[in-house]
Amino acid sequence: MTGLIWLVQVVHYPYFRFIGPDLFKDAQEFHMKSITFIVLPIMILELGTGVWLFFQKSLPPEKNLYIVSFILLILIWGFTHFLSVPIHGKLTEAKNIEIINKLVQTNWLRTILWSIRSGILGIIVWQILRVKSL
Repeated sequence: MTGLIWLVQVVHYPYFRFIGPDLFKDAQEFHMKSITFIVLPIMILELGTGVWLFFQKSLPPEKNLYIVSFILLILIWGFTHFLSVPIHGKLTEAKNIEIINKLVQTNWLRTILWSIRSGILGIIVWQILRVKSL
């Protein structure tokens, strides 16, 4: 999800500014249907594995990393549901540069959180591999 969110943040959402008003509504509806088809299953899988990891009893001593990772995941879901989805809903009505700019600005929250979470998961994997090699 981290790679996808960076692509969306840096390329896809800013590109909305260049779509003409006559095509924008259709483009936005296409985006919402298409991106949901890709993102929702991955986010559900990510949430499921995050919950599973959170409740594992045989975690390494760095369980705090799992807790922080899970909290980040909850924040990402919250920002998606309470910020991104409503903004996309407004954009289905008509092209509005202010709303597009708000989408780009607020999406930085998810981009940063997913990036931090990926770093934490990388640390967790490194620690697990280090422990298993000892």
